[in-house]
Amino acid sequence: MLEKLVVWGDSLLKGVIFEAGRYQIFKDNCMAQCADYLGVKIQNRARFGCTSSKGKEILGKDLRQEQNISAAIIEFGGNDCDYRWEEVAANPNADHQPNTPLEQFEQNIQQMISALKEREIPVIMMSLPPIHSQRYFKWITSGLNRESIAQYLGDDLEYIYRHQERYSLALGRLAYENNCTFIELRDAFLVRNYSELLCADGIHPNKRGQALMRDVFVDFAQKHALATI
Repeated sequence: MLEKLVVWGDSLLKGVIFEAGRYQIFKDNCMAQCADYLGVKIQNRARFGCTSSKGKEILGKDLRQEQNISAAIIEFGGNDCDYRWEEVAANPNADHQPNTPLEQFEQNIQQMISALKEREIPVIMMSLPPIHSQRYFKWITSGLNRESIAQYLGDDLEYIYRHQERYSLALGRLAYENNCTFIELRDAFLVRNYSELLCADGIHPNKRGQALMRDVFVDFAQKHALATI
């Protein structure tokens, strides 16, 4: 019986949304709703702005303290793939690297999976919701030199989407290689007009997006007996 599910991730599963001009935690977020729908205790250790490097540290500390974990969700990538846009705007010709280069990101996720499997804790992973490139570009360039950032992107705003998608695809590969349960969340957004499911920043799911995430998780759990993992 899935009695205690622990979530390690970033603002996506923390339930952070941008509303009324500020970021805030939506208390009735997808994880909170999943706990109610599935009758499962969910301990949410996700943090706003967290990268896989920081998440790996948090997971390591938690595993030394937490007991009786039935299963774990690992969810990172959105902050890892992001750039330091102020630095990009200041010098678009430099060789900028994302917060966590893809190779390091894969290593971090693998180490988290291995740490959980060593304790025989089943691991659940998921793909990332898509970014709305134009909306996100407008968001990150607010107050910065928009032309410089566009230059760095090669005047190809969809690079933002493709770059983030590579991190999502890496999560799928790692889940397959490690025989982890994998929830295809991204596709649920792509078959819809997903711009209506994202906040003004183009990356955080809004309340409707959180509801869709809940539906995906609950449907997966019911079809695959996740509640009895």
